[in-house]
Amino acid sequence: TKRTVLLGPKRTLSFWDYTSAISDVALEEYVDKRLEEGRAHATILYELRMLRHAFRLAKRPCPAMPSLSVKNVRKEFFEPEEFQAVLHHLPSYLQPVMKSAFLMGWRAQSELLPLTWKQVNWKLGTISLPIGSTKNDEPRVYPFGGFPELKAVFEARWQETERLQRERGIVIPWVFFRVEKKAVQPIKSYTTAWNNARIKAGLPDRWVHDFRRCGARSLRQAGVPESVAMTLIGHKTPSIFRRYGIVDDKDLRVGVEQLAAFHARQTGVSVTKCGTVAAFPVPKKEQHG
Repeated sequence: TKRTVLLGPKRTLSFWDYTSAISDVALEEYVDKRLEEGRAHATILYELRMLRHAFRLAKRPCPAMPSLSVKNVRKEFFEPEEFQAVLHHLPSYLQPVMKSAFLMGWRAQSELLPLTWKQVNWKLGTISLPIGSTKNDEPRVYPFGGFPELKAVFEARWQETERLQRERGIVIPWVFFRVEKKAVQPIKSYTTAWNNARIKAGLPDRWVHDFRRCGARSLRQAGVPESVAMTLIGHKTPSIFRRYGIVDDKDLRVGVEQLAAFHARQTGVSVTKCGTVAAFPVPKKEQHG
């Protein structure tokens, strides 16, 4: 909310002119207005955090910020056939990016698109993200050499890179790029192509960020220890990892099958038969004379 200020002929409005008008009541009204406009709670909270940061930088006392609860209600996953359906409708230059995001659970926009060949160590079979390039500002290493399907993606990218470098006499630093008639360019955005592909695949409510959730679920289902899974996917705290690792019906079925296999191993009895407990007696049908 702006305050009316009487200005001189050469004076302009500054942050200092508005701070007294930013009160608790004004902030509450602002939140109500943004909610009426249909803005998400997370969006409004982000705007309030930016305002709080501005007060901190200006060394001015900050009013009390309204509280809003943010719940991660998205529970969508990509099953393999659903992912393949979207992949089929994507341009060829985007397919390796999205396949890597699906397999690794990494962020496509900020972590995969900026990836360069200097960050790929073929000898060690690792991909490295330096400090400051991740959301939590911590470095990360992914040993892709032990993941044949993922390794094949990067090998194909390297073969394409070498071919273009020989043909055009240029150096291509990026792992993922798009080829144009006169130049090879880094991929800056995929929004339009992704929106078109998911609609054509009949999955209009799916986001690229859902790959993060898929990655967390796959690591959990594979039995990878939580601390290792958090490091691979880039989650700083267990609570964040568990928020992405939502349990669905498929998880429950897999869990019961694993439980059955555990009981069977205890006695060496086939899973299809009785495991650690004796068979219940089946009542015989009563015979009526």
